[in-house]
Amino acid sequence: MALKRVLLKALQLMPQSLRYAIIRRGVKIVESELASIEAVRIAATVDEYVDSMRLVYDGYVARRILKEHDSKVRMTPYVALPSTAIFVAIEKGQVAGTLSLVKDGPFGLPMGKIYQKEVQSVRNEGRLIAEVGALCVANGKRGTGIPFLLYKTMWLAARRLLEIDDLVIAVHPDAADLYCATLQFERIGPVRDYPSLTRSAAAVALRLRLKESEEAFKAKWSSLPKTPANPYWLYVERVDPQISLPTKAVLDGVRELHRKAILKLAALRPDIVLDLNTAEFEVWRKEMKK
Repeated sequence: MALKRVLLKALQLMPQSLRYAIIRRGVKIVESELASIEAVRIAATVDEYVDSMRLVYDGYVARRILKEHDSKVRMTPYVALPSTAIFVAIEKGQVAGTLSLVKDGPFGLPMGKIYQKEVQSVRNEGRLIAEVGALCVANGKRGTGIPFLLYKTMWLAARRLLEIDDLVIAVHPDAADLYCATLQFERIGPVRDYPSLTRSAAAVALRLRLKESEEAFKAKWSSLPKTPANPYWLYVERVDPQISLPTKAVLDGVRELHRKAILKLAALRPDIVLDLNTAEFEVWRKEMKK
């Protein structure tokens, strides 16, 4: 860990273009490890929804940012909304990784609690926003390519199906350069103290102009060799057969499935709903009926 800190500090002293190039060169894809992933998609069964929330719970408890709970699931009002997409990576029939995409709506966005001005500024441009969060992979699966497949599936689905204009995310400052170097996220807010689940942590707000991202990737990287250091090849040209995107018609059925899954999760964590104030509960109730 000490060596990693030294290397990060050394990177920060370099010009941005060189720093980002070095970060992209560090991206590795091991085909034999990706081959074990059967599918990456929006959750397609109630069990997949529940198992994804169990995976997030296990990951957060292990990182000591979530207190243990008898339900063994992690749930929030944002996850409960039908407009939220839950992505899962399936290995040997089990959820091995998950990622959530919270679409902006009546509840706003989670990071709006500390970056309200910055998020509102993007809204004022007439852009539809979604926040990326809750990336978790099963114990022992880090470095297997699951996060890459989840991010690529989310990137494709958000653009092609969910009609999202911009992605936003609040990440630890040490991770910000990775998002900026590989996906052209840009900083839209200063480092702030993010009130996490059991303790606060430093965070920085990032934005990706998703609607224009494919053309931006092409303009910047299409002439580079077709390697993992080339995000245009990685996200646009490369074929990953594990990725499965539903049609818009199927997506309507997925939203109904989400409602059923949320009712099951709410039964496990009724406090999530009970803790809502009257106005918030009314919003949640209306959204669940749509």
